[in-house]
Amino acid sequence: GIGLNSYKGVAPGSRLLIAKVFGAADSTSSATIVSALDWCADNGAEVINMSLGHGGYSSACDTEYTALFANNTAALGIVVVAASGNDGYTDKISSPACGAKVLSVGSVSKADARSSFSNGASILNVMAPGEYITTTNKNGSFSTFSGTSAATPFVTGVAALLKSLPEDPS
Repeated sequence: GIGLNSYKGVAPGSRLLIAKVFGAADSTSSATIVSALDWCADNGAEVINMSLGHGGYSSACDTEYTALFANNTAALGIVVVAASGNDGYTDKISSPACGAKVLSVGSVSKADARSSFSNGASILNVMAPGEYITTTNKNGSFSTFSGTSAATPFVTGVAALLKSLPEDPS
């Protein structure tokens, strides 16, 4: 079989902080998400991947609870990247992706076409591959899945690479 060392992500040299926000029943709360954002900021995160979301917003949702705190985290100089959602909306994206300071991510296919499930709106920032993405499972095995949550780590990896570049002295 294919071993774990056969795969590399977009930014393989990155150090990771893991803040688990979903419990055994695959549910979470806004308070848990906000607590994780605070923990990441307090522990030196430079880029945060949020492969999660809820609701549908056609314009910036800066007063929505998780978007508000994601924006506050971004204001600290941390790049916050969030999935746009998988409801198939063409005029709305989920929170916290709808935060004005959050980098929102939709999904495209290998043919570079918008994935039918991907939320999108004029406030969507970027699209990335999100169909049939191979990743690890909780138990360390591999599986393939599709969604904006699969697209978001690609953009997070690119943001990490950009953050790792030396500052321009000019």
